[in-house]
Amino acid sequence: MKSCLGSWLIIILMVVFFGCDSGVSPEDLEKIDPKFTALQSNIFDLSCSTKSCHGSDGAGNLFLTKDKSYTAMVNIRSSLDSKYYIVKPGNADSSYLYLKLTNPPSGVLMPKGNPKLSDAKIAAVKEWINNGALNN
Repeated sequence: MKSCLGSWLIIILMVVFFGCDSGVSPEDLEKIDPKFTALQSNIFDLSCSTKSCHGSDGAGNLFLTKDKSYTAMVNIRSSLDSKYYIVKPGNADSSYLYLKLTNPPSGVLMPKGNPKLSDAKIAAVKEWINNGALNN
């Protein structure tokens, strides 16, 4: 009887221990390093550079493929709204890329036809731009 009770106690303790919230949210698990190479591999490659969007077809004349994205965005005026730079280093709130992810001044929220990027991904883009949009 004691052996059976001891086994149940161990099982209950394991359930309680492993079932407890770790305190790590899904957003925390998705945090992205706010560096260009991380943004390219975790955001642009996965959500933006498909053939019909900003891949080989370059919607809006913007190519976000690994070999072209940095030079296509940083300090380049938007072909859709020339009062904005696609990426204005140091100023995410004046960067067309950031605005299209959060509150587009024209057109639709990006990525078009796909779910909105997570808050963690958008925060990484904003931080990268505000930190000077370095090619790092």
